Amino acid sequence: MVPAQQAAAGQALRRGLEELDKRQGWRGPLEHLDAEKQRAFLEASAFTPLDLAGGAWVKAVVTAVDAKEARVNLGKGYTGVIPVANMSWARKPNPKVAGIYAPAIKDAKLVLSPDDLIWVSAAPRKTAVTNAKGRKEQQTVPFDAAEVKKNAPVPLLLQQEPAVQGALASLEPQSGDVVALIGGYQFGDSHFNRATQARRQPGSSFKPVVYSTAMDFGFTPSSIVLDAPFVYVNPYTNEVWRPSNYEHNYKGELPLHQALALSRNTSTVRVAQQVGIANVIQRAKALGLEPSFPQELSVSLGAVAVSPLNLTQAYAAFANQGLGVRPRIITSITDARGRELYRQDEEHWQAVSPQNAYIMATLLKNVVNAGTGARARIEGRFIAGKTGTTNDEHDAWFVGFTPYLVTGVYVGYDQLQSLGRLEQGGRTAAPIFRYYRSVVEELYEPKDFTMPEGIVMSGGFAYRADMPLQGASATDAGTQDGTVVDTSEGGEDLMRQMF
Repeated sequence: MVPAQQAAAGQALRRGLEELDKRQGWRGPLEHLDAEKQRAFLEASAFTPLDLAGGAWVKAVVTAVDAKEARVNLGKGYTGVIPVANMSWARKPNPKVAGIYAPAIKDAKLVLSPDDLIWVSAAPRKTAVTNAKGRKEQQTVPFDAAEVKKNAPVPLLLQQEPAVQGALASLEPQSGDVVALIGGYQFGDSHFNRATQARRQPGSSFKPVVYSTAMDFGFTPSSIVLDAPFVYVNPYTNEVWRPSNYEHNYKGELPLHQALALSRNTSTVRVAQQVGIANVIQRAKALGLEPSFPQELSVSLGAVAVSPLNLTQAYAAFANQGLGVRPRIITSITDARGRELYRQDEEHWQAVSPQNAYIMATLLKNVVNAGTGARARIEGRFIAGKTGTTNDEHDAWFVGFTPYLVTGVYVGYDQLQSLGRLEQGGRTAAPIFRYYRSVVEELYEPKDFTMPEGIVMSGGFAYRADMPLQGASATDAGTQDGTVVDTSEGGEDLMRQMF
């Protein structure tokens, strides 16, 4: 792993999880201290203003609260103040109310009480400056420990350690070298490495496997696919499965590239049904995905659990002209005498054709440029990728790539529960990707995907030169057993009726 990339990945994941945690609301103070515990805390404090440098958090005791602000004791004679505006996010948690629409807190007494023990960080200072046009404007100045005086309270932000967890894996597709691997919010809190050990359903981030398969079965980016209620009757058990879209609405017939960019579930299921789920599973295995996949249509919507590193590995073939690659965390081990004890060489295989990989790269660039992955965009870089969100917003994913680096981000609780309303892969995981990649992109030259022979371009999308642009279609409104679908009902949550 590369230290600079590892540091950037850790900071990006922590930032994203903290932002999500604030959208979820305030779970309360660390502890409510009685007089004896408060005295012991302050006596043990070794606080200095430098402890707040660089955005670091410290513990503080609330001493007084009114509607406008809370006063805190930092220890060693230093105090702080948290204006209500700096705790505006601290609503009572309610997963049914989207954090982005929750009203801001206007009364600090609804959040804090005297004797609460809380986390705080220094607030940046705003100052008025005159710009080049002679106009005054507000400028944010970072916290400066040298300016802190004991007789003046330090402006602070209320903080809270996230309960939600996540992972980030990043590898170079040419070698398989894992350059960053973050397994959780903070290693000291849990040694469980979610990047390699967690197994969670990837949701829509599995869809590129389906569409890659379709590209080899007559489909093209312009193929017409139907987005409408879908009912599947298992011919062996007679059980019924009704997948729906996240938004619980339907857009009718769409070009395939738009159905993928907008992550339409019912379109994907129809494509998977037409090409055959066995072929989709075969493609998943060719890309390096490790799980045992049942022969069920629900697989097409990511109903089989994978690790973040394994899913990231699967996208590497799209980044590197169809070549699958084995991840390398350790390349070699030598003893004190220089004898090599272990070595892992680069391992590649032709997972998909170069043409298939290039078609998928152009389709997945469209997901970022005009679809659900918009928050992963980085100016001047050719980012492709796919979002993923599982049932009831339990897990959020984004896997993105360029020709030189593939990065997967996963966010979710260790014990299944909702991340909150509207916390999808595009809102929750894609920004973490962007925070990380915005830092490390400078380590690589900007590079677009290499177009292989046998490809023609039309409307910004890639097509095989030996196939008609229109391609096959998936517009059948019937069920697997041929009966007509009643489109007047539907909309159950995704994979609610698994079998």
